[in-house]
Amino acid sequence: MFDASKIIRIVKENIEGLDAFTVIPVVDLKKALTNTITRIEKGLIPDIYHWSKEKTEFAYGYKNYKKWVKSIFLAAKYYYTDENNSSKKPECFGKIAKYTQRNNYQYLINRLRETVSFLEKRLNIKIKYKALSNYTSIPEKVLFNFSGLGKIGRNSVLINPDFGSYFVIGELLTDLEINFYQNYDLSPPDFSICGNCTRCIEKCPTSAIIESGVLDVNRCIQFISENLILVDDKIREVWGNRLYGCSTCLDVCPYNQNLKPIAEKHQIGFVGNGYDLIDILTMKEKDWDRAFSDNQIGTRDRLAIIKNAILAIGNLNCTKAKNYLYTLLTHENETIRAYTVWALAKIDKEDAQIYLSKLYKRETSKIVKKEIKKVLEN
Repeated sequence: MFDASKIIRIVKENIEGLDAFTVIPVVDLKKALTNTITRIEKGLIPDIYHWSKEKTEFAYGYKNYKKWVKSIFLAAKYYYTDENNSSKKPECFGKIAKYTQRNNYQYLINRLRETVSFLEKRLNIKIKYKALSNYTSIPEKVLFNFSGLGKIGRNSVLINPDFGSYFVIGELLTDLEINFYQNYDLSPPDFSICGNCTRCIEKCPTSAIIESGVLDVNRCIQFISENLILVDDKIREVWGNRLYGCSTCLDVCPYNQNLKPIAEKHQIGFVGNGYDLIDILTMKEKDWDRAFSDNQIGTRDRLAIIKNAILAIGNLNCTKAKNYLYTLLTHENETIRAYTVWALAKIDKEDAQIYLSKLYKRETSKIVKKEIKKVLEN
């Protein structure tokens, strides 16, 4: 059996790329169940996730790992760089949220695996483990809040006083038996790290943060950007030029001001701070795979990303994209066609009305006809 302090010291002294690290016991997570189950019952977690009380209880019981997990390694990777101002942007530019500009999740998993290999050699042992990052079936943020590496803020995002919220998290579930010389008790987030600040609640573009620590995921732009779903006009109008993700609640946080852009600019899944939206509409499959296969964007439904591009084009009034949009009016997916109707009307309403008045009779989808009717009647 090894002391927690020894493991922490060895890792911090020898493994590069971990901006924060600690080890915790397998803490009982039953106390943290209530909040998630309440959100499910209130409909604040989308049905598309197929999440349930039973699944939550299973996840908070460490899923399939309970029989062998003895300790949990927690690590964080800071990702803030100065790349947002590094290149000239095209006219039809779609913004990618900071945390998606490169695959920091995979980077962190690689470092965690490296940690295991190093410890096995250093301590002359064999460690059974599971490396995870951005893994929703384990309540990662609850574990980090418990550990002290980060505290959950009013926006439900982790905050670390040294590097704000611009970090991703990962963990190693291990069978390593470790001595912990302090009593651990799970307590719910108290948002004390936020003080009296409510900027994230006030500035959320879709009012998705209902109250401290309570997020209506259905209205969160991050969730919407990941999925091919139809949203109301109010959300479309505040979409801006986002191609993927939203970080408004992070960007306005006082802890994220005046940070040093010193994060490593590794190339794992690097896509940069945005993309030409016309390229998103016209890209061939092989080029799409080349651009996004190693990034988290590549794990999403491609049509969801195209939907995001259409929304951004409409909000940018990007006339260069108009002809490309007209070709999408015959797209096989009705949701894509519906958004295209909206975007065309945003760019050139009179021109769109002429074309859409003819299309209305031929269109068979109820949701697309509804969009066309809104354009023709207003």
